[in-house]
Amino acid sequence: MKKFATILCILLFAVVSYGQKGKVVAMTADNVEGNEDIYLTSGAITGDYKTFTMTALFTKISSAAGGTAYIQGSVDGTTFTSLTATASKIYFFPNDTVTITDGGYMTIVVDDPCFKYYRFFIDGDVNDTVTITPKYILY
Repeated sequence: MKKFATILCILLFAVVSYGQKGKVVAMTADNVEGNEDIYLTSGAITGDYKTFTMTALFTKISSAAGGTAYIQGSVDGTTFTSLTATASKIYFFPNDTVTITDGGYMTIVVDDPCFKYYRFFIDGDVNDTVTITPKYILY
């Protein structure tokens, strides 16, 4: 019976682990108001994933949308480095630096994720208020 319970636990863990791949994780949306900076960070990436994709949608709240969006990575969740299109296995859509527009977006696709955390760094523009709606998926 003990052996059966152990095998059942292992199978259950395998099913739960497999079920996490391909799941879209909605991050908390935030507003950038005027000339402020905000950071929207993914959860810790642990486990064996082949691809990490993170995207953000920009929606204006004020009369205009403005600012700049960047993507950064970190191994410890404290010290982040900006990621650029020159890095191998990292793909940006449309670019590695995006000027925020109403209805615009920014996406990163990372093959064999090398960082434990990824985040959007949003540098706001004076007199503009924009909602940033991020999400990510792991495969």
